[in-house]
Amino acid sequence: MKQSPGTQVIQCSLNRQKPVKAAIVIFGSSLEVIHDPQLVTENIVAILLKVGQLSIGVLSVYFEGDQELHPYLSALQHTTHKLHTNNILVGGDVNAWSQWWGSVSENHRGAEYCSFLHEQDFQILNSGQTPTFEIYRGDRWCTSIVDVTACSLSLLGKMEEWRVERGLTSSDHNAITFSMRLEKALEPLRPVSTRIYNTRKAKWSDFGSHLKANLTEKEITKVRISNALGPEDLENILEEYTNAIHRSCDEAIPKLGSPKYSAKPPWWNSTLDLLKKDAVRKKRRIRNAAAHRREYTIEIYR
Repeated sequence: MKQSPGTQVIQCSLNRQKPVKAAIVIFGSSLEVIHDPQLVTENIVAILLKVGQLSIGVLSVYFEGDQELHPYLSALQHTTHKLHTNNILVGGDVNAWSQWWGSVSENHRGAEYCSFLHEQDFQILNSGQTPTFEIYRGDRWCTSIVDVTACSLSLLGKMEEWRVERGLTSSDHNAITFSMRLEKALEPLRPVSTRIYNTRKAKWSDFGSHLKANLTEKEITKVRISNALGPEDLENILEEYTNAIHRSCDEAIPKLGSPKYSAKPPWWNSTLDLLKKDAVRKKRRIRNAAAHRREYTIEIYR
């Protein structure tokens, strides 16, 4: 996935041997993100989120449907252990069916993944039977529920409003959204940089005037500095001098604001927005079409 301003993308980029099928994208600057590249592969991505005093291990997974499930589950168990937190949230396409997450039947992969979740004491968040996967193959309407969201018992009471969003993307997988209730509202993280002021917009002539006035007010002169009685007296003068500089900056230089970000990538435009809505609308018509019109609506969608 391509990086966009205001976002942080965690995905496998080093020693990649096959296409990336799992990633995590963080929007904004309210979450502290910690990730170990050794816990990031093409199919499993793990990070540690610091949300106030809460540490949450978040994992995005994709289990290939034509591959054995056991190696993925072993890797998932190893990764969650390495995150060193009891608060775990894991979601992704597991290519498995089970009634536990809304499928009409259960296959051996579903039984195996369900058993793994129970062993790890993970709670399934899926609710209802809205398909998470929908596609037209030939004249057949294929649906399934293969995208599973689960969390540790410690997070279960914080999770709300899990649902499948059919119109959010034009992918063959529908989006899944949910909320997590926190003890208090998120606040922007303190900047890692020590820079406070936007010096590009500084009014230096005003700064010089304010600094001269502030030094005069504090009676900081060459004579006073030369007559300092010792280290303690000199330290007091330095503190007053520093405060005078800060005050002058506040009066003449604007402060740096929080970085702006957008949920949409920079190349997105209104034309693409209309095309996306049109594609989603035509896809919905196939699902609602009468049998004798199904083939016609499929052809329009294609």
